[in-house]
Amino acid sequence: MATFRLPPFAAPDAASFGRALVQAAESTAQRNPADLYLFPGLLALGLVPQLDLADPEWSALADASLKDAYIAAGSYAARTLGAVVVPGTIYLLTPQARLQQYAAVFDRQGNLVGEQLQTHRDALVQAVSDEISPIAVDAGVKVGLLIGRDAWYPEVSRILALQGADILLAPLAPPAPYPSEEALWGLWQEVQQNQVFGVEAGLFGAMGERVYGGRAAILAPCEMTDDDAGFLPRPGYFVGTGAQVATLSVDALQKVRRDYPLLRHLNPGLYRKYLPLVYRRLP
Repeated sequence: MATFRLPPFAAPDAASFGRALVQAAESTAQRNPADLYLFPGLLALGLVPQLDLADPEWSALADASLKDAYIAAGSYAARTLGAVVVPGTIYLLTPQARLQQYAAVFDRQGNLVGEQLQTHRDALVQAVSDEISPIAVDAGVKVGLLIGRDAWYPEVSRILALQGADILLAPLAPPAPYPSEEALWGLWQEVQQNQVFGVEAGLFGAMGERVYGGRAAILAPCEMTDDDAGFLPRPGYFVGTGAQVATLSVDALQKVRRDYPLLRHLNPGLYRKYLPLVYRRLP
């Protein structure tokens, strides 16, 4: 498993973006080949020339051609690397001219095997989805995508865990400053509460006038790490440039679940009865 902390890079077309993904991955794969590569949120917006997210006019560029380029680049990278690839996220434009954050998963052959839209808004002008489900990848392992602020809403991770997700993937682009305390409130605690692996990729640096402070981490239930801190391969968040790599053992994860079957002590019937009603009452 490899995750990245990278700055934005310009990629004027799908071929350029795909090559950039492969180049970043191969610099890691030469030392530690990975089965899955997770890239930071919004990294794929490098496909939009001279992008400035602070300019409200930019959203008109988030049309179907941007999604097509993202999919072509992700498919190329997965085929070339022979690995599962999540090429970060992009914004899509709905027919109502609202933005939706989107990510996709590609298998080793470059096939699109799953898609996910953000389910909780960063801003009121955004559109969100009400559907979320795990995506099967290698050897029946299931991953769940946490897009944008979804990593900080515990019901998203819990729904994915109850549906059988083994790894939660969070391709993020948090605005700077992004202290480690805020990161711990997100994916780290969801990993501990749901007995899953978690992988966070982070965008950092400036994109137009916006500055991002993403971090990278590979997370596991605390009882699976030598220091009980929940980080692999070493304690703490990665704040350099490049990749973090670790081996994730689903067999070891299943042992943790057998020793303390946390999810069996929950009440999903209660969730199904009341949680949808809570959301319907929201403005």
